[in-house]
Amino acid sequence: MATSVGVSGNAIVPDASNTVKIAYTSIGAQVMPVQPVPCTGIFNCPLPSCPNGSLSPTNVKIEYSSILAKITKVTLWCATNELDNIGPVASGILATLTPSIPSGSPLQGYNLQVTVEFGAGPGSMCTIQSLGLQFT
Repeated sequence: MATSVGVSGNAIVPDASNTVKIAYTSIGAQVMPVQPVPCTGIFNCPLPSCPNGSLSPTNVKIEYSSILAKITKVTLWCATNELDNIGPVASGILATLTPSIPSGSPLQGYNLQVTVEFGAGPGSMCTIQSLGLQFT
């Protein structure tokens, strides 16, 4: 039996190390480069643990659309522990995780750190509609 947690794209925040510009809209968060393109940007999304904290995350799903941009890497964190890296991630497809520890603490939750490659050209951006984790 699988259980999922998810949030709106408007829950994302820019990463301090390789920041992006985020415009929050009714259809999701528009992620745009701060640096001249082509370049890389990173944003983060906090996610709660599964209601049954003993379950392990097994899949990640990100619903997004993009113009001259692609998600090249997703890193799953629990507190300060890096659990897994996957990439690239296609929109709406469940990407399989193989976390290095069995589960996170229900008190800590998880963080998805998402790397976006912005291509050359005006209007390079991603619109993030939702992000989620599936547990089994």
